[in-house]
Amino acid sequence: MKYQILESPSIEALYHKERYVLKRITSVLFAIAGCSWFLLYVPESIIHQKTHELFKLQQYQIYVLLLTLWGLDYKRQLDRLTLLSQKASLLHKDVIDIQSSDIIEDVQKFEVLWLKKKTHGKHISWLITWTFLLSACILIMKQYILIFNQNI
Repeated sequence: MKYQILESPSIEALYHKERYVLKRITSVLFAIAGCSWFLLYVPESIIHQKTHELFKLQQYQIYVLLLTLWGLDYKRQLDRLTLLSQKASLLHKDVIDIQSSDIIEDVQKFEVLWLKKKTHGKHISWLITWTFLLSACILIMKQYILIFNQNI
């Protein structure tokens, strides 16, 4: 019987796909929010001035959420790189030689959209990510309801 030695997965495999999905979702939400500004060019005979003003105010809230989410993702990426640098100097290895088995106690820092198996402790960044994503989606839907529901 032939045995295959499985190496620990690369660090990139821990979070790369999830981070890619998060970036795509954030980009789509930014695009939808950006296209929503065109609704302000609808004539005032169709949409009231108060609705225009309320729309603008709520639109800024969406941008605050999305920009905060983007900034938090950037900060988490910086924290991951700092962790890898510290582990490399502690273990006297090059950063490229660090494996996921070397950072097993800090694997929760690599959670982006889904919780990792056997992680304990701080999942606040995961919770904030989902809260901000869902809040942005709800606010975008609320904007479209605000604009299109007044004439129904």
